[in-house]
Amino acid sequence: MSKIPDRSLWGVFGGSFDPPHSGHVALIRNLIAMTPLAGVCVVPSCNHPLKQNVATASYDDRLAMARLAYAECDNIIVSDIEQRLGLSGYTIDTIQALKQEFPDRSLAFIIGADLLHQFQSWHRPNDILQEAILIVGQRPGHHLTIPTGIPVESIRFIDTELNDISSSEIRNVIHTSGTGAIEGLVPVAVRQYIVSHRLYL
Repeated sequence: MSKIPDRSLWGVFGGSFDPPHSGHVALIRNLIAMTPLAGVCVVPSCNHPLKQNVATASYDDRLAMARLAYAECDNIIVSDIEQRLGLSGYTIDTIQALKQEFPDRSLAFIIGADLLHQFQSWHRPNDILQEAILIVGQRPGHHLTIPTGIPVESIRFIDTELNDISSSEIRNVIHTSGTGAIEGLVPVAVRQYIVSHRLYL
């Protein structure tokens, strides 16, 4: 894992990234610009406890594509910590492992508004809130309520333009129409990787 610069608050953005798309990149750039985050650590999932055997591309391919997607972004690193340490895939384990590697950093876990009301059903949600605050991206003008059980001081709502594109839609487009149809939906380097490795066909 790349060394995190000596600054205090870093975001953690996890996901399958199967594949990473332009919406992922825009979201994180936007959050860095609009929040006190010094940067963001992007963590491709190695073992997703709620989505067993769902990932289409291998972990190595998804990690490589994520690194390509964020290669030109300042203050964004892509971590292989889940694979390297053989983590469970649960958010709490990943956050605690990151804090052990970087004990002088404070962490903020980034989620989309669609996941907020599922949060209390996650594995050890209260422990997550002990280790990190939540940053929730929401559409401008759409103000979310904080679910019961989440302390007000543990959550930050950020207005951000969310891209409706999804990785599953991109996979379907490639399967039905070919890689030419995803131009602009994924970073150029990611599309080139998909083409050269014949992914999602």
